[in-house]
Amino acid sequence: MSYSSEREKYLNAYPYCGAWALGVSVYNCTLKATEIHHKSGRIGDLLDDPKYFIGLCHNCHCYFELHPELAYENGISIKRLNNK
Repeated sequence: MSYSSEREKYLNAYPYCGAWALGVSVYNCTLKATEIHHKSGRIGDLLDDPKYFIGLCHNCHCYFELHPELAYENGISIKRLNNK
């Protein structure tokens, strides 16, 4: 299955911002998941493995991309060495 179809399938199954669901959303969270954050990065098979996806709104996605340590602390991202 292609990444775009995995992405669409995931966002349909999980329509709410994952940061909001975890209680760590930013002040301007829109609540609707519109983007996929790859919790362990996008290298190799991680690109289209939904096990490492989290749907985020654009605002939360931008925030956690700019603040990776907060993303790790709050379960938005995981270290690659821990995912195998």
